[in-house]
Amino acid sequence: MNYLDRTGRREILINTDQHTYLLDLVKQRFSQDQEPVTSFSFERDETYRAQHHDMIENQGDVCCSLSEGEEVLRMIDAAENSAGSQCWLKR
Repeated sequence: MNYLDRTGRREILINTDQHTYLLDLVKQRFSQDQEPVTSFSFERDETYRAQHHDMIENQGDVCCSLSEGEEVLRMIDAAENSAGSQCWLKR
């Protein structure tokens, strides 16, 4: 998510050693290596409502758990450290 763009954008980009995946929530499509895989349809605020409902009801169907969120933050920190030191992440 980029708050500086004048055009609204909600994308999740995942790069692996074999593929690049893009989930575009505004254009409502999913692609692999720039080739469209599938499109989907939902109301603009549906994902936000589902997220809030999940948090209020504490169902765990949409939002990650605290420990999962902490793991994501550790992964981001490791990726930033790896980029800063210009070395690969170690498992």
